[in-house]
Amino acid sequence: MVIGFIINGIITVVPIIVSCLLCFYQFLKTKERFILLLTLAWFFWTLFIVISLLSIFLASVPLVQLAGVLMVPLTFSLILFVDSISRESVDPTKLVIITAASMAYLIIHLTPGSVFYLKLPNGMLYFYANEADSLAYAILMFLIEYAWVFYLAKIFWYAPKNLKIYASIVFFSQLLSCFIFFISSILIPEITFLIVGLGTLPIAFLFAKHPQLAFILPFKALRLTIFETRSGIALFTHSWSEREDLISEVLFSGMLSGISMILNESVKRGNVREIHLDQAVLIMRKSEEFTVACVLVTTKTSRSLRQALDTFADQFFKKFSPFFSDPSNLDNFKTASDLIMDYFAFIPEYD
Repeated sequence: MVIGFIINGIITVVPIIVSCLLCFYQFLKTKERFILLLTLAWFFWTLFIVISLLSIFLASVPLVQLAGVLMVPLTFSLILFVDSISRESVDPTKLVIITAASMAYLIIHLTPGSVFYLKLPNGMLYFYANEADSLAYAILMFLIEYAWVFYLAKIFWYAPKNLKIYASIVFFSQLLSCFIFFISSILIPEITFLIVGLGTLPIAFLFAKHPQLAFILPFKALRLTIFETRSGIALFTHSWSEREDLISEVLFSGMLSGISMILNESVKRGNVREIHLDQAVLIMRKSEEFTVACVLVTTKTSRSLRQALDTFADQFFKKFSPFFSDPSNLDNFKTASDLIMDYFAFIPEYD
């Protein structure tokens, strides 16, 4: 049993390390917070398994306790990751629950006698946890797995057609991993690590390969319009959602031009940055040098959207400024779609 546990643990480390490196490589390219949190989660999970294996091999109770302590940063990394792919800010209620569960687990786990070793009939040592420690650990794992399955299910449910297959693979692989994890914990505990380790690969690969999965829940980007503020001419428009209830780009850009001019003249407190509606937000970025502005229409505001819009706008103003003197020639701005692919590639496309 112990030998099988160690062998499976060693095998398990390989896919988790691969997942960790894959996510870290993606973070170096995108600098997205959600992929960093996923990288940290796999890193702490690797440390947890390695130290757990050492504790069994060396029959060391302090190492068992240290492995348990690593469950806390692992838990927070996973919960913060879940929040990062479901909302703009951290959910305080979820954070309080996880903090309370983690503190209770730490107190119980570090209490003398919470974990101990027993000699098996074959002469080998194996560690056990008392009922309180086992219960605290089970509660913590349940909260993690519940959050994962719940939000991955929401991503699967709301995913557009072009991402549905990837969302389904992530969701069902995690669901199957959770089910087998709890069953194996009771029937075949020595393969528990292996099941979880293998479950990390599809999640890491698909979130790295298709980062749009992480931006299905926080917001739904609808349209990006760049217009000349004096004439109201729409220079370029890109839509992520083909909605019939959206007005034409000509009327939309003209309306924005009028609103911007009225507010500037009446309030005289600078340019409009955001306009909030009941079910949408207009994020605006006006050039300080040219009479051109970019407006992004989305269901909710987001740090990622604001940063992407700022970067896109800077590049658009720089690349197309020679054509701003003739805004009626829209053919000059068609290649702006390349900038969309460069700076808004993380936004899901909706049919």
